[in-house]
Amino acid sequence: MKWIKKGLIIEPPVNLDWIASHAAVPIAEKLEGDIYRIYCSVRDHQNRSQVAYFDTDITHSHNIIGMSK
Repeated sequence: MKWIKKGLIIEPPVNLDWIASHAAVPIAEKLEGDIYRIYCSVRDHQNRSQVAYFDTDITHSHNIIGMSK
């Protein structure tokens, strides 16, 4: 499979303290059709990392359907 660079997929939401930057080490899980859940490591404002996820339609990668709380 050839890699196709898509650029930035998600911006950190400004209203969440626990996600200020990064979406490192992404792991994709197919939910249904073209909907995928992307797990990744995010960092807060104190540079601490934790696991988060967001759901996206991979045919419209900038369309974020849901996100971990």
